[in-house]
Amino acid sequence: MSSNLQSFAMVAGFPSITSTNLAEVPEDCKVLNLKEGDRIRFSLNPSYKGSEPCIFVNLHHHHEEIATRAGEILYAARTKSDDNKAVFRIHRWSAGDISCLSGTAPANRSPLFDWIRLLICNWEFSVCSTASASGKDAAGSSVATFKVIGTKWDTLMEYVQPAKNRTRINSLPPSLYRSEAMRWAGRSGLNKKHECVNAIMDNVHCVSTQENGSPMAEGGCIVSPGASYYHNTVINSNAVATNVTPSTPAQPSPAPAATPKPEAPAPVPAMPSGGNLAEQIASLTQRADGFDAMQSKAESLQAEVLKLSDEVKELKARPQVTIKTGPTFTPSGGVDIAGTELPHFKLSPASPWSVPKINPQYKLNGWSASFSAGDLKVDYKLGQVVKSIHSGTPTRVIGRPATGKTSGIEQACAHMGVPIRVIQCGKGLTEFTLLGEQTIENGDVVWKDGILPALFKGAVVSDEARQTPHIVVLDEGDHLKAEIQSILHGVLEGGMLDLPNGEKVVVPENVIFVMTANTHGVGDLTGRHASAQVSDDAFISRWTRAYNVNYLDSDDEKNLLLSYGVPTNLIDPLMQFIEGTRKQSEMIDRGEISDGVRTPVTLRSLIPFAQDCANGVDPKAAFCATVMGGFSPDEYDKVRELIRATMDW
Repeated sequence: MSSNLQSFAMVAGFPSITSTNLAEVPEDCKVLNLKEGDRIRFSLNPSYKGSEPCIFVNLHHHHEEIATRAGEILYAARTKSDDNKAVFRIHRWSAGDISCLSGTAPANRSPLFDWIRLLICNWEFSVCSTASASGKDAAGSSVATFKVIGTKWDTLMEYVQPAKNRTRINSLPPSLYRSEAMRWAGRSGLNKKHECVNAIMDNVHCVSTQENGSPMAEGGCIVSPGASYYHNTVINSNAVATNVTPSTPAQPSPAPAATPKPEAPAPVPAMPSGGNLAEQIASLTQRADGFDAMQSKAESLQAEVLKLSDEVKELKARPQVTIKTGPTFTPSGGVDIAGTELPHFKLSPASPWSVPKINPQYKLNGWSASFSAGDLKVDYKLGQVVKSIHSGTPTRVIGRPATGKTSGIEQACAHMGVPIRVIQCGKGLTEFTLLGEQTIENGDVVWKDGILPALFKGAVVSDEARQTPHIVVLDEGDHLKAEIQSILHGVLEGGMLDLPNGEKVVVPENVIFVMTANTHGVGDLTGRHASAQVSDDAFISRWTRAYNVNYLDSDDEKNLLLSYGVPTNLIDPLMQFIEGTRKQSEMIDRGEISDGVRTPVTLRSLIPFAQDCANGVDPKAAFCATVMGGFSPDEYDKVRELIRATMDW
């Protein structure tokens, strides 16, 4: 934009980027010592309010060839009395990158202050070299027009950065060149002029200018304390007069010591002939209201953009979860289950068998089992366990609630295309539902197969079915009643199933039994599994393999919860809380402590919590409705202590 800045001319002493055409004061104002008909110039002064950059609006009489601090109209009024304090300041809008106006009006404000405020709100300035009637400069470039209020803050600040001009800096008094070195070059504690000059000249945030004050060809703007600029094209400082062409200003003297004295541009009339202050304020207010409506809409859009930006940041902060909707096939045609290659089947199973659907978010690699006895420790991945199950021998999978005992087997079968049937082993499971019973249909007594004979017959309906493994999962098998355990003795050994109607059903070789359990067959020792039964040795000995399942790996569990919707700023405290409940629960089970949190938090309550968060529910409200629902009221005090220690709620 450097070529568009050639139209600025320097007026020594005016600390601003540009100034409007002169505005004519419509009535007397004692507070500001202004008379009707006086002409004033508006200018911008880059500075700071506290630690934040801002731009102060200054007013000067048009006849001043050198602008001084004492001659600034608002400053002069403030020095007379605190009651006359008046400040107009442009700063970044707190909710977005838009410039806005704030200020302080004197206690005895007059309508003239509203007139000044509205002039600032409607102030526009154009940047071009030589404006033509078509609105193009000599090079054919479009004229760039900016509003002082409502323009992007960074765009406006681009025009108020100090210029890297050694002659200009050397002409400044010590207070100003030290201030520039500190504010704009970031160098505090410099006292000597040459140190400050070098700091400003070396600062990348200050733009380059030629020694005579005109912009360098590579760009930048001549803006700084100690120099002001006015424009030789159309500048709108009034709601009524929008097409006023000022006279051409004189060019600054190239001699460094000389003070440029441009000709005064033609003033913009404050109002058509006969207008009074009230009419001007009404006209300016009407135009400002229109701008306020546009700014309100812009603020609304900006707020929406910020909200979307925050959502994008939140999504980017979450781990990138790879969603796989199908198996991972190996070159030989098998499937990869957590690092172990296993066969893949394409059977369409007969009822009551079915192949489960793949859960894209299930982490096969996160599932693990282990054995530990003193210093003897072995770890197992899901693929290794499933491979041993497919060897055909009955297998027990033992672990705490919600560790993935059943879901891990189901998801492995889903990827392999293996039919599976899960049988719930609660009190509702009887001999009749398991084996079958006589019933009446259409007035006749008929035999109806139970779950087991139906499964056995469905597994051998075709040659392809016989060559495909079929998995029966006895879920919570440690809850089986003793009489049902006895029925399963022969079944687990691959023998014959004797039905009450006298029928004998052969147990197919391709039907494999898996039992999941919370206990090891000796009943409940913790008080958390009251329905668990004591199993006799005859039943336990028929399960030839056993694996103890662990909780999901901590990192995998963390990423899973993030993918479901737990806020990123909450995930680490939440993981500490989860680990705390599990650790205390295990210590109670081992008899190391007697008082603490007995119930460990599991994914069964954590996933609904994450889903509620993703749906916009307040995290604390979602937590109390989901996670806290898993605790007994007599645990609340201990749980509350753990929440305070980890989640700061």
